[in-house]
Amino acid sequence: MLSLYKIKRVKYVIVIVVNFSLILVLGFNNILNFNSIPSPNLANDIDIDLSLLPRENQIQNLQMWTNPQIEMLIVAPPPPSNFSSILQPLANWKTKKGVKTVIATNYSAYEGDDTQEKIRNMIKSYYNSDKIQWVLLAGDTDVIPIRYVYNPDALLAGESEDVGDPYLKPTDYYYAELDGTWDDDGDDKYGESVLYNENGIDEIEWYPEVYVGRFPASNDEELGNMVNKTLKYETNPTVGEWMNSILLAGVISNYPHETKSKIGEDEARLTSYILSNYVSNTMDYTHLIQTTSTYEPNPSFSNISHASFVNNINTGYSVGMFAGHGAPEKMTDRAGSSYYTTSDANGAANSYMPTLFYSSTCDTNTYDVGDGNIGETLIKQKDGGAIGYVGGLRVTWYFEEDDNLEMLNRGNCKLFWREFFINESYQQGKALFDSKIAYLDSEWFSRWSNINMSLEWERKNVLTYSLLGDPEVDIYTAKPKTPQNPFSGNIYEGQSISMRIKSTGDEVLTDVKVHLTNNSGKYRTFHSDESGTINILLPLDPDTYYFTISGHNILPLEGAFQTKPDMTAPIISDNPLMEPLSPTVSDNICFSINASDSESGIENIFLLISNDKFNTYEYSTFTQSSSSSSVHTCTLNKLDFMDYDYAIVGFDYANNSVLIYNSEAFCFQITPPVSFYILIVANFSIFGILGFGVVVFVKTWQAHSKKYKRLEEI
Repeated sequence: MLSLYKIKRVKYVIVIVVNFSLILVLGFNNILNFNSIPSPNLANDIDIDLSLLPRENQIQNLQMWTNPQIEMLIVAPPPPSNFSSILQPLANWKTKKGVKTVIATNYSAYEGDDTQEKIRNMIKSYYNSDKIQWVLLAGDTDVIPIRYVYNPDALLAGESEDVGDPYLKPTDYYYAELDGTWDDDGDDKYGESVLYNENGIDEIEWYPEVYVGRFPASNDEELGNMVNKTLKYETNPTVGEWMNSILLAGVISNYPHETKSKIGEDEARLTSYILSNYVSNTMDYTHLIQTTSTYEPNPSFSNISHASFVNNINTGYSVGMFAGHGAPEKMTDRAGSSYYTTSDANGAANSYMPTLFYSSTCDTNTYDVGDGNIGETLIKQKDGGAIGYVGGLRVTWYFEEDDNLEMLNRGNCKLFWREFFINESYQQGKALFDSKIAYLDSEWFSRWSNINMSLEWERKNVLTYSLLGDPEVDIYTAKPKTPQNPFSGNIYEGQSISMRIKSTGDEVLTDVKVHLTNNSGKYRTFHSDESGTINILLPLDPDTYYFTISGHNILPLEGAFQTKPDMTAPIISDNPLMEPLSPTVSDNICFSINASDSESGIENIFLLISNDKFNTYEYSTFTQSSSSSSVHTCTLNKLDFMDYDYAIVGFDYANNSVLIYNSEAFCFQITPPVSFYILIVANFSIFGILGFGVVVFVKTWQAHSKKYKRLEEI
């Protein structure tokens, strides 16, 4: 009996030890699965290091306010030239509206075999460091030289250039496409195609990195006129119907008997297509055309004459175009009839209503060989003429029977207006260079295997169309609206502000940017989203802020406001709601609180939860039920059974914080489920049976052992 008692005792000990071990393992696993942050605790309070909680990074926000990237580079000649001082008001305005702009004159300090390469390397340096978008070359080609590339297109086509060298052609594209050197084989012939480069590669990679325009000024007066015209256009335009109007003119390029199809080449097909497919219905238009008898134009039009075209330009249009033939001093048709000349441009009467003009012709923009071309004459007009002029510096090309209006001149022109109107590239430099990219990516190249950029006329058209004017200027397509001042009432340091910019007519304005700068030298630009909403996070420390609101078809609004100190922590209710009140392991637990901050605003509210009296804790973030509600909610996924304590921590944007905790009330228990007790009973039963089996086995083994010994003795 004594032996049996010992065996029974061992059996129960085994059962107890095994079950206790299982319970320890379950509990230990729960602890291991609890991602915790260590924190010291006091007897009846908690002492938590709040810096361990994740929050919006004020340091990162401050960096964005103190180190914004340069967006625009103005390249000007060094002293003793006075150009920099004349350009400074334009650079100041660009920066004030949120396009950080610098004037660079020290290109001679950069590496390069000639001035062009030094200027380009300077542009590349700014692009690499700041990802600049805009480059304004401030000077005529005798001041800021243009790059000449190897391009014998006219000779290969059996034609000749009207001006300049038959092999070397000018382009400012060199300052936009910044990859490579454009002289891979080092023979001083820039921009050679794969057919002429000694290494058998194309020296141009074609896709531009920056948008480039030029002020073709040779003296202070010319530059001052262009700067002042641009400033007035952007800051204080003469508001009128001209801002939502477009002038389109197209004439005959070839008569029917000159073409294989006997149909002729009517550029009215191009103007009609642009008008029907791209021009907004809200814009007024004037359509002046000349056609052969084989083409029936549509939509409505008037017959073009020299007088009608000149008179319309003089009345003022936001944008305009001419498609036909051209020479440096005139726009013409196949018969040589002139519709616009440099004399007309010199007498442009569209004062304070300058036009963005696109000339789909040859030679009207030959600003590298004198000042007698139409483009240069229009851009230099003191108050009127052009705000921007896009045209070819040399001969340009078109193909007959271009039914899809996709080849060379027609493709270039069509895509310019598609980018402008459909893709809303209203900044004139962006419209030009994005249209070049669109042309390089167009079906015209993918449809025909023999059409590629080794063809000299394809290279020519992409290279020669250049912009005179500030590339960053946003062109009007409607009468602009005036914004309301959104910075009213009390505004606090560090405040998070969400606003919709509205006009004085209470319309929501989209495509808006708000630029802020303060007396401490901090500045930052905020852009609206698709709904017109702008979200601003101010830096800490009270200060005076100066703002500029601008955008497409918006009259700039400038003003100032003062931020106040915020020394008050958020207000958070001390009686949070918890549902369910008696949670189980199968429940998600939802906490609800009321929280508000009438000054800088609530940044974050955290729920801290612990199962060891805040020696360690986990956190979850509350979310605001709606932008207008003070209710904040937080949901915890299913928790393991044990005792829990929780606390609530709130921060405002000015770094003030509050901790809400009640050691008696902010606690709850999750009891084990019934299955847990069933598991314990089952464990006892299993080990009881196992123990009984062990006893039986031992007794049986002992009995057999005795019998075996007796048999051996016998």
